[in-house]
Amino acid sequence: MSPAVAVGACFGLLAASLVACDDGAADGMQDTSDGGQADTELDGMSELDTLAQAPAVRLIDHAMWTAADASDDPFTMHRPAVVTCPDDGWYVDLGLLEVDTGKCNYVSVQQPLVEAVTVGEVIEVSAWHGQLLSPDASSGHMAVALGDLVIWEATVPIPSGSGFFVEQWTATEPIPAGTPIRFHLHNHGANTWNLESVRKRPPGSENPSFPTID
Repeated sequence: MSPAVAVGACFGLLAASLVACDDGAADGMQDTSDGGQADTELDGMSELDTLAQAPAVRLIDHAMWTAADASDDPFTMHRPAVVTCPDDGWYVDLGLLEVDTGKCNYVSVQQPLVEAVTVGEVIEVSAWHGQLLSPDASSGHMAVALGDLVIWEATVPIPSGSGFFVEQWTATEPIPAGTPIRFHLHNHGANTWNLESVRKRPPGSENPSFPTID
């Protein structure tokens, strides 16, 4: 190849390289602009994913429930003069606390909180009941308290179909481990009620659609 041809070829390659670099730079600038917005969106999604996937921490152990005396019961306004509830009226079945109101006219049980709760953490209560029947129209009342503070309660009309609850409450002050947590239930008629779990989730998890996983 002659020197002139060689020089021409070199200039041709150099020009092509410069064009390619310009195109790449332009593409890179465009990608950076789009990428910044995408990164912001991804960061937001990542935070939501982290909250949704953060494992919940159990605050109760169903094996630790004991009957609450009237002096320890924050629901005494509902407590009948005579409480009828044999040992087989409430029990742990398939990992859940179950109450049979065909045997118990009133239930109030308690146990020490397994884990401490810090300000902003979300306490999540999961409970359900089967089909509710009664000879007369009435209602059932289910509630959870920390000490004497009621953090969740529900009044359900009877008769009624089965129902499931996943409710949340955000702590506004520290709650030390060992604080009594209490579950209360009363209704008219022979029905079955279950407390599945009481858990805590990280601050910002105020969304009952989050999965109730351990």
